[in-house]
Amino acid sequence: MKKAIFVIILLLFFSFLINVPNVKADAGNTIYVDDDNDPTWYNATHVATFQEAIDNATTGDTIYIWDGTYVLDRPESYNRINKTLTIIGNGTDKVHIDCNNTFLYIYNTTAMYVDISGIHFFRGDYNNDEGFFSIDTLGCVNITNVVINNTNSTGFLIPRMPLAVAYIIGYPNVRISNTTMRDINGTFIEVLSNYGNFTMENCSLSTGNGSGYFDDYGCIQLGQACSAQTIIRNCSFADMNYTDIDYGVLSIQQENCTIYNDTFYNTTTAISVWGYNLSRNCLIYNNYFHGNVTTSVRIPFPYLANVSFNTTKTLGTNINGGANIGGNKWYSYVGYDNDDDGIGDIPFFIDTVSGVSYYDYLPLKNDDEYFVVDDDFTVAIPGWEVTRFDNISGAINASTTNRDIFVWNGTYYENITINNSFSINLVGNSSTNTTVDFGGIADYGVFIGNNTSYVNISGFTFTNLDSNWDAILIDYDSNNITIFNNSFVDVGFGITTNPRTRNLVIIDNRFTNITWDGLLLDTYGDIIVYNNTYWGGQYSFVCAKHSCLCR
Repeated sequence: MKKAIFVIILLLFFSFLINVPNVKADAGNTIYVDDDNDPTWYNATHVATFQEAIDNATTGDTIYIWDGTYVLDRPESYNRINKTLTIIGNGTDKVHIDCNNTFLYIYNTTAMYVDISGIHFFRGDYNNDEGFFSIDTLGCVNITNVVINNTNSTGFLIPRMPLAVAYIIGYPNVRISNTTMRDINGTFIEVLSNYGNFTMENCSLSTGNGSGYFDDYGCIQLGQACSAQTIIRNCSFADMNYTDIDYGVLSIQQENCTIYNDTFYNTTTAISVWGYNLSRNCLIYNNYFHGNVTTSVRIPFPYLANVSFNTTKTLGTNINGGANIGGNKWYSYVGYDNDDDGIGDIPFFIDTVSGVSYYDYLPLKNDDEYFVVDDDFTVAIPGWEVTRFDNISGAINASTTNRDIFVWNGTYYENITINNSFSINLVGNSSTNTTVDFGGIADYGVFIGNNTSYVNISGFTFTNLDSNWDAILIDYDSNNITIFNNSFVDVGFGITTNPRTRNLVIIDNRFTNITWDGLLLDTYGDIIVYNNTYWGGQYSFVCAKHSCLCR
């Protein structure tokens, strides 16, 4: 009898557990949103607009949005989410919220948990100074499986939280995952000074051109003195061009930041790490940097306290498919891997700031197909005059398709002609010890021929040219030429263009003892001229005849 009573009590107990709702705090209601249902369907929990659902909800509620396009038609102060809510769309291909030049404002110290998923947001812009999502709360915000595009504003703005308030009440924690952001003419995500955790993972960000309000801040700005933990992992960044290359796609001005398993393709600067003791305890490893227009990593200012570009060597599949995890895969790394462990045998140089040099000491082996030039190569080297050359012109002449050509330290006595119908990426190992000596000839040093497109030249010293000739001449109708991080010494002219050249990028070059002009540019199209230095010469920079947009 006692056993039977015990069984009955146990069954009643489990029955009670089954019927207890599984929620974070209060047991909330479900509010349904559908913009084209039967008129008799609507009531306080069955509504036609997203804003009605927010208004009618109480803390702990779930809002489920059915297929349709929902337009926000109120000022931002009425688009405020200030309570614990779970907002679920039926899918980013079915549920569309037109923000109508405003934004969603997640704001209130009582908004402890906000979850948003399954929605496509578009057309957001509020004076370009807030955000598509403006998150200003001491609670937790989780945004997953969302698509954001077609806006001139910041995608997400996470404002500064006062330390005293954060310390007393709590830490704001924001997680963005499985989200796609594209075609945003400004900063995609800006995390200003706060003291909570920020995590972004499994996201895709593409096509940001920096023409919005946050033009100089890059794609993601991690602001000053954020003292908790920032993690950015398993994300891809592609096709992003910003006018100020000191701000990278990721611009880091905070501490306790870990960046790993990410890919960067066709960008200006991929990552910029700022100094002034702001960027402490930062670890950047197992990322893939390729196709960058300027450089993978910049360190614009000194006094950088602690940043590492590799972790310790550990077993595990790296981003390049190798058997060990260590540093990053760099587009321009050409070190050998003699022990075949997937990690290059020599460090990868990153930057020098105030006499301090930064390296990736465990760079991943670069398996991409490229040509290598070394003046010490001989006929005995495997790949001789196929993929390995002892002079630069031989590598260029052997190229029959888009080609990366990496040139090791040394002095190369030659003049160079690039006159191809495909792209050439010519990378010297270092402008301090990879020299092209033109031998004092009365001719062009490097000639980029008529109608040539997509040529990048970086990492060289060009020297010893007749005083009336050009170190680099870009001929008629050439376009998309990038020349960065080179030194020009004892030449007549530094870089000269003939008319009708278009889309030039000339950055971080040094001109010393130039007889005439460092730059003499005659062009139709857009030019970016940035951070070049000039010592000597009649003029430092002449932009002649046709339209030049120089930054």
